[in-house]
Amino acid sequence: MDGELPVIAIELQKVIVPTGTGCCDIYMKIKFIIDGKEIEVPGESGRTLLDMALIAQINPPYSCLEGSCGTCEAVIEEGKTSEDKPDTRVVRTCQALPWSEYVVVNYDKGPTK
Repeated sequence: MDGELPVIAIELQKVIVPTGTGCCDIYMKIKFIIDGKEIEVPGESGRTLLDMALIAQINPPYSCLEGSCGTCEAVIEEGKTSEDKPDTRVVRTCQALPWSEYVVVNYDKGPTK
C-alpha cells in the first residue's frame, strides 16, 4: 500500500418525507417577533427555527443548541412546527422545524421573558 490511499466505502441513504406534513414546502415564510420588532425571513426545509433566526442575524436567545436548556423557547402564534404539542404553543426553537408555509415565532412571549 505504499503511496496508495485506502478505499473507503460510503453508503448513501434516501430519506423520504411523508407528504402533507408541510415540512418540505418549497415556499415558506417565518416571522420572528423579538424585542418588539417583527422580521420576516424565507423559510428553509430542514433548518430549525433557531437556525433561520441566527442566519437572519436577529439575535435570538439561545445557549445549548441541543434542546436541553430551554433558553430558546418561544411561542408559536401561527402555523405548525415539528415540536407542536396539544397543550401548549411553546417550542424550543433549536429543535422545531417549520411544518407550514407560514410560521410566527414570538420570542417576546416565551416562558423565559
